[in-house]
Amino acid sequence: MITGVKHIAIAVADAEEALKRYQDMLGGGADAVLKTSEVTRQRSAVFMVGDVQYQLVQSLDADGRYAQHIAEQGEGIHHICYTVDNLKETMQNAVARGGRMREQSCRISNDSEDMAAWDAAVTDKTICKNCGIQGRYEHPEGWVAFLENDGVPGAGVEFMQVYKPEEIPEEYREGPLDL
Repeated sequence: MITGVKHIAIAVADAEEALKRYQDMLGGGADAVLKTSEVTRQRSAVFMVGDVQYQLVQSLDADGRYAQHIAEQGEGIHHICYTVDNLKETMQNAVARGGRMREQSCRISNDSEDMAAWDAAVTDKTICKNCGIQGRYEHPEGWVAFLENDGVPGAGVEFMQVYKPEEIPEEYREGPLDL
């Protein structure tokens, strides 16, 4: 079950220019952080609007997922990330109702069944259909999964079960990885 909105990812041609427009026209994004990720091959401006994080995201590659979105639909909302209490249960319910989960190389929970399936299915050559990362990896904020774009009308759907403090992967306890 959806419990809130974690972030709204907006595909933009130029993250820095888009941020300037948000700041100049809307007065938002004064606290924005601009970062470039060589891992996910994207540049982003991240800021809060109330309790919702905005991510203005630019692909660094011409065939990146945000660049493809812009080529097909123009700049705009790419996906909305909804928080959930139990990602595995949420995805099972969505699939039972006709949704399709996008292939990924990160795991969706810390239970032993998911860990075993993850270890068996994901190799160093697996490419995540969500973010383009090759091989096994953990997200810095929580377990995530995307529905295929034919799941519900509108923007893409990402679900996130935010980590409890004791669940945060070791590599993120000192600060976020380049994601």
